[in-house]
Amino acid sequence: MAVAAHSWEGKMDMSWQGLSEDDDGNLRDTNEKVSQVQRAAVGAVQRGMIRYLYLIIDMSKSMQMTDFHPNRANVTKKLISQFIVDFLAENPISQLGLIVMRHGRAENLADLSGSKSALLKALDSLTTTGGDASLQNALDMTCSLMRDVPEYGHREVVLLFSSLSTKDPGDITSTIDNVRRLKIHVSVIGMLAEVHILKVISTETEGLFVISTCVEHLRRCFAGLLQPPSTSLEQGSIVKSEMVEMGFPTREQILPSSVPFIGYDGGRMINIEQAYKCPRCQTHMAEVPSMCSICGLTLITAPHLAHSYHHLFPLNAFSPNTVPSLAPRRCYGCNTEPEQNQETFRCADCSNGFCGQCEMFLHETLHNCPGCLSMNG
Repeated sequence: MAVAAHSWEGKMDMSWQGLSEDDDGNLRDTNEKVSQVQRAAVGAVQRGMIRYLYLIIDMSKSMQMTDFHPNRANVTKKLISQFIVDFLAENPISQLGLIVMRHGRAENLADLSGSKSALLKALDSLTTTGGDASLQNALDMTCSLMRDVPEYGHREVVLLFSSLSTKDPGDITSTIDNVRRLKIHVSVIGMLAEVHILKVISTETEGLFVISTCVEHLRRCFAGLLQPPSTSLEQGSIVKSEMVEMGFPTREQILPSSVPFIGYDGGRMINIEQAYKCPRCQTHMAEVPSMCSICGLTLITAPHLAHSYHHLFPLNAFSPNTVPSLAPRRCYGCNTEPEQNQETFRCADCSNGFCGQCEMFLHETLHNCPGCLSMNG
């Protein structure tokens, strides 16, 4: 059977097949039940709070292909810009960097940073494609840049690969061994076809490997990388707990008649009207979370830290109510009566019952049980 070469030649994505009709004639998403069953089977998974991730982008001549309208380069730039925004929102105390492959070389487009504006500006400067991709050069550069990354952070690489070959100057297996020694997890998103060496790299470094079939699938592939990896994936199986020094800056706003602050934005000194003052060296920064350009202290706010806290201490999975007589009369979350034959769930700690939609909201968005929070005062 022939494999579709383009997204429009493949099978139609019949998303409506994920809907089913209940006894009352209402439409239900069957994918909700699948995710709830998976959570119950896996349980609470501890994930890392601090990630150091380099996104390696293939900007070789293969990016000029028009199977993605208008071409691969334009589509991927839009998706990567959205990934940068979503990644820093989901992982506010993590850092992201950009590396480009083209003309047989690797270019450091943006260093590891938590500055959304600096990363988006660097991505906007990426306008040309050409030549061949060099996987070995990109991985060697990543190893040199991540060599001094603290061990408490998750070292990750996301490789967006559009070519069918790689132009390497030497033995790439030695580079793969170096990647493994540095405990860097390499996840690969392919845009054309499966390349054997990419599958080997992702397997040996305990990363993910996927081939996108269309623009929407490529968007979902990026979205699947927003959540931090499980700490059980760390090579060595023992994750050390360390104290990480961070600072909570004070926000300063200039008066209308005052002179703007002189501060830093992504390593550049500029005039800013609203600044965050580093508690250690009193340097003004344009945004948080960020790293102080003078003393290197990580600057965050309390909401950023709280948003990342659930990765370290996840909410335990709720158990489904198998006995109809023990089902809750009202959902503790939305205070509505469950419909007949509707599956409900119960928190093992506070014994409160929840409907299926609230169960999904608590585990995927809120990451807290309101019943347990009310008990704790």
